[in-house]
Amino acid sequence: MKKTLFTTLFTSLLLAVFVFAINPIPAQAATKKLKKQNYSASYSSIKKKAKTVKKGTTTLKVSPSGYVKFKVPKTKKYTFTFSSVKSNKNPFNNGYAYIEIPKTQYNGTVYMEHQKFKTTGGETTTAWFHSAKYASTQKTVSASIAKRSCKLKLTKGTTVYLYVSLAEKGSLKLKIK
Repeated sequence: MKKTLFTTLFTSLLLAVFVFAINPIPAQAATKKLKKQNYSASYSSIKKKAKTVKKGTTTLKVSPSGYVKFKVPKTKKYTFTFSSVKSNKNPFNNGYAYIEIPKTQYNGTVYMEHQKFKTTGGETTTAWFHSAKYASTQKTVSASIAKRSCKLKLTKGTTVYLYVSLAEKGSLKLKIK
């Protein structure tokens, strides 16, 4: 009797592990609501209001612009991908992002320096991205990108700020890898 109960429990446990291995539960992306912030804000204001993001996928709710920050865990080439751009009102939306690192001037003032990165079409400092509906209506390559990837080498310990702006209040996905 005891052997049969143990065998039944063990078999049930193995079956449960097998079912979850075949049908994994999808992981939810973290969601961050950006605090409204102007591009011309001071560094201290940016540092205080910027939401922290980690490697992986994060959904950003943007109204209409703001900052997120990423602390670089190790020196390597990172890819920042912006996709799934949506508007709260209609299927058309577009926006852009800057990747910035704080730098100190000779007088002690801190400013945000745009970083050059590799993307579709070459090197630039501005990542343009669009909703899928908007991108499908455009005729030029640069205007038809619904998923924009930006690659640049970063040094461990650096705090990178991403300024994200959308034409209309909405959301997008940011993937850092």
